[in-house]
Amino acid sequence: MSEKIKQTQSMLARHHGNGEEFAQLMEDSYASRFNEQFWQIWEQHILPLLPEAPVVVDLGTGPATFIKNLVAKYPAINAYGVECAPYMLHAVGELPENAKVIEADLQDPHLPFDDNSVDAAIASVVVHEMHQPVRMFREIFRILKPATRFYIYDWVRAPLESYLQFMDRNPFDETLSLESLEDLFVHFIEHNRFSLDDLVFMLNNTGFNVLDSALQNQGQHAWLLVEKPQ
Repeated sequence: MSEKIKQTQSMLARHHGNGEEFAQLMEDSYASRFNEQFWQIWEQHILPLLPEAPVVVDLGTGPATFIKNLVAKYPAINAYGVECAPYMLHAVGELPENAKVIEADLQDPHLPFDDNSVDAAIASVVVHEMHQPVRMFREIFRILKPATRFYIYDWVRAPLESYLQFMDRNPFDETLSLESLEDLFVHFIEHNRFSLDDLVFMLNNTGFNVLDSALQNQGQHAWLLVEKPQ
């Protein structure tokens, strides 16, 4: 295992805190991330472009909930999740035959796919955890076939006041411990790493065309649908 992936694992462990609890949180919050709006985008803008036996890659797959549900819903799909956090990999459990998880560092990924070989990619709440997502965007651009789609959903930069309201947290509560106060502001910084405009800028400069995007949840999150040009 490289020193770089160990550094990423350490960074994620600090961000996530209790790894076992965070893996469970990803399970519990699955429906809020892959909600009705996501499936509408999927069915209208991604599914119609897929071939008979497509390859779909889920970046930062966590406990692999999405790829398990995806192949249950669409048995012809070959789904691959990418993850490096040990507690997430431990939580994956048994996978269907047409679903696999690849251990890789998305800060500098070298995924086991040929150029122009993947039919769709998904990244849900992973970009905000990265010091830089440029290498990941370049790698996804490399492996996607021309005229295919990449869907991103993530935290985006928002004012502190609206973030605190969304999280229902009060840093001015005098009973709040120093540890809790510092943890709140550390997560604010991590969740507010990139704006929607930042993501559009980076995606455009790694070759993608941004087809559509929107803010959600009082401006705390955004989704983007992008395409690798023909």
